[in-house]
Amino acid sequence: MPRLSLTEMANQTTGVQLTQTRRMVLMLVGLAIIMFSLFALIASDTDKWSRHLETLSDKWQYAVPNRPSRIVPHCTGLESEPTIMLGDLPGFLVLDNLWFHEDTFYLFAEKPEDMPDKDRAMSGPFGWEVRPFEDMPLLFERNQSICLEGSSLLLVDHPQWGEDGQYTGYSHYYHLFGEGFMGALAALEAAVEPIVDQSRPELGESLWPQPYLNTTIDSRFRSEEYTWAHGKAHHGVEFDRMVIPWISDWRDSHGINSFLFNHIYGKTTVEAAEWEEWREEGLWVSMRRVVIADRWAAARYSPPVEGWYRQALSALSLPFSHLFFERTRAKLLNSLEIPALLRPSLGKSLRKIPKILYVSRQSSNRKFTEQTHNALMDVLSHFEETGKAKIDYVKWEGLSKKSQVKMSSDADIYLGVHGNGMTHQLWMPPGGKVVECFPLDTFTRDYQIIAEFLGHDHHLIWGNRVVPQTEWDEGQAGDYSSIWSGRPIPLDVDFMRNLLQNLLNEMIL
Repeated sequence: MPRLSLTEMANQTTGVQLTQTRRMVLMLVGLAIIMFSLFALIASDTDKWSRHLETLSDKWQYAVPNRPSRIVPHCTGLESEPTIMLGDLPGFLVLDNLWFHEDTFYLFAEKPEDMPDKDRAMSGPFGWEVRPFEDMPLLFERNQSICLEGSSLLLVDHPQWGEDGQYTGYSHYYHLFGEGFMGALAALEAAVEPIVDQSRPELGESLWPQPYLNTTIDSRFRSEEYTWAHGKAHHGVEFDRMVIPWISDWRDSHGINSFLFNHIYGKTTVEAAEWEEWREEGLWVSMRRVVIADRWAAARYSPPVEGWYRQALSALSLPFSHLFFERTRAKLLNSLEIPALLRPSLGKSLRKIPKILYVSRQSSNRKFTEQTHNALMDVLSHFEETGKAKIDYVKWEGLSKKSQVKMSSDADIYLGVHGNGMTHQLWMPPGGKVVECFPLDTFTRDYQIIAEFLGHDHHLIWGNRVVPQTEWDEGQAGDYSSIWSGRPIPLDVDFMRNLLQNLLNEMIL
């Protein structure tokens, strides 16, 4: 191989350098094109990009609040406190000082004969022993204990107790929050006796306001950011924790249950692993105040629940306030950095121009025809163009969980076809309007129950009329299977226009 001269070697080196330079330039140009395209994509669809980031936040961050657990080892001072029954509503038993050891619940009562039997309290393969109060000190001499201070919601609805051996209603967003949680919270408010916090004795009694009955319009409703004092809202009652020791599938497939519980209760929820650890250690677990929510007990002893099979129906008989849910709602919104608004009075809009939230199910099998949907959109657009209403049109499946809560939190009128997404009316300030469209001649009391709890004016729509409660109050109307038939939901759009106009007129300040 002939040797290259210095000049030839220099020329060759220069050629290599030029080739490398050209490659570097091409790489930089390509990178610039990619970056420009990315920024153009973001600029052209900012909302979609924002939703994507929020969805990632839902999955990866959860922003779990650091709330105090109020779980105290060694229940000192409770040896002198008997079990007291504060409320025996079927499906929502309220007790002070309930104990659990190994596989048995214990009630140490001064009058054991006044305590309920297990069948009325809960279902499942657990012992239920009512003992004289004098037995309790003897047990403490031989065993360790752990105390759940404050108020606990004990959810009991194991899948093996369902008719098919597999089903638990609490695996659905509506059944968990709209039935079990709401009914239990109403039962807690009805038990308004003050409770002393053993873990924070300097606070003394936690005094709850007298409930404003559900027929009352309270002047303290107000349209402004919710006021907080020492981390607690002024109105309503709240649980300090959820206790879910045996239900393994309470996290629904969409992840909304765990998302909400994490933001409301942080890391204070007691689940199966922690409960089983206490059981294996032989601890006596004390629940200072507890509501036992059990769907099967409610169905056995409450005729309304048996007729409709909706656990929370029995709680509608209680003297609840439409504000009883406010501490929980405000706690969630505060965690998500969303303002928690209240109305100037029940039935009035939050702002000068009311907001209609239309939740579409057009991508599902339960929907309007496209012609009906488009005509309804024209009606809503006209309301917005003429300044009569602000319109938010959404499909929940396309939004992050935070966005779903946020869009519900300032709605005045909640409009949609019957479906699980209507559970989000929970986060709408009390005293709104709910318009729920059904197939003709059928109805089920799901979201109407939430509306009644929160003072929302609920309107059941069959095509071209509002169905009065006298037509469905005695039992389930029509063939409920038609909800899943896939047939279009009928709606007279002219009728809906007039209804919405009337509701807007009622809400304007």
